[in-house]
Amino acid sequence: MKKNFYAAMLGAGLLLTGCQNQPSARHLWVADVREAIRTETPVSLKEDVASVSYVPLETADSCLISNVSNLVMDDEFIFVENGKTQQIFQFTREGKFVRQLGRAGNGPEEYAPYAIESMTLDSSRREVYLNARQLPAWVYSYDGTFLRRYTLVSQAVGYRFFLDREHVVLGGAPVTPFAQSPWLVALANEKQEISAWKDPFSPSLGQEVRYMQEIQFMPYSASVVAYTPCNDTLFRVTSGGISPAVVLDRRNGKEYYEQIADINYMQTGGASLAGALDLYGFLETDRCFFFRIMRGEDGRFYILRLDKESRKLSSTPVNETFQEMSYGLGDGNIAGLDNDVDGGIPFWPCYVYGDQVRVQVVNTTLLEELREQGYLQHAPEALQTGPDQNPVVIIYTFR
Repeated sequence: MKKNFYAAMLGAGLLLTGCQNQPSARHLWVADVREAIRTETPVSLKEDVASVSYVPLETADSCLISNVSNLVMDDEFIFVENGKTQQIFQFTREGKFVRQLGRAGNGPEEYAPYAIESMTLDSSRREVYLNARQLPAWVYSYDGTFLRRYTLVSQAVGYRFFLDREHVVLGGAPVTPFAQSPWLVALANEKQEISAWKDPFSPSLGQEVRYMQEIQFMPYSASVVAYTPCNDTLFRVTSGGISPAVVLDRRNGKEYYEQIADINYMQTGGASLAGALDLYGFLETDRCFFFRIMRGEDGRFYILRLDKESRKLSSTPVNETFQEMSYGLGDGNIAGLDNDVDGGIPFWPCYVYGDQVRVQVVNTTLLEELREQGYLQHAPEALQTGPDQNPVVIIYTFR
């Protein structure tokens, strides 16, 4: 029987990190998530999604994909990491296979096995960055040529996003107290010299026990919003600096915030989860924020929508079948909203393409399981795939 990813996370992995920070910005969205979950109000995709399009990835012996663990795309190409084999495949925007990009190994032009945390495109320079937790990034050209190791930043970098040709946002690498970035997120220039950063740790927490297990990093409209779970504040990074963007009013209790960034509690069973609320993903559009919140007492997921203009916060529970079928992140993740736009798969895009475009990917095994459960009766033809085909990339354009 397949193991439910989120149940496993409840038992072992909710040792997330950071510290509580008090926002200082005047213009700040505040989300009372506890009240929203208690009252439960419907959330419809029709209000926000203008269109949905589908790109089936070509299936060939040279590019077989078991599961997608990373995906980035621009107007020309789609790059995916096959999680099982650690291969990086390049496809056209129409889904036609182009090439494999590099390979895992110990050679001078190969990336280290099991080291890739995320991928980044610098479309203006036509370069692909393979970002690692504890190692410098590997940089390849769009034609597959290995270019260099990016060693200008001495700290570990788990995420990277180019705001423009002069500014890059760096996300921390959550590993251990002795091999991690000293910040949640940082702003750097084109030489990656750091000019601003956000330290997520409380001053009272000793250097020897500081621990960040998870960082969430979401680009949007010439900015990046970053979060680490000990913090009720999501921080926005622009070329002008770093400021609070949203406060998730979780009210998890003093003990939770004290323990969550201390590695000692991870080693002895973790921070107190009774009654805690945790954030498992968010996305931003011109009109709203979406948050996926898990309730610690029973592991139930909720999708919350925060309207930017009215500040109204709506919440709906995730269908229990969708949650049970979500065996991890990447293309096994459908713990999201019912798709009332075109009858497709449950909505939870976790990849970024443009300001008003987000991307989801689904494998054919999951599509088959959804059909067996009685879903996808009126799904688009692109989702009527065979069991041995490569995943389908789903592109949502927002209003």
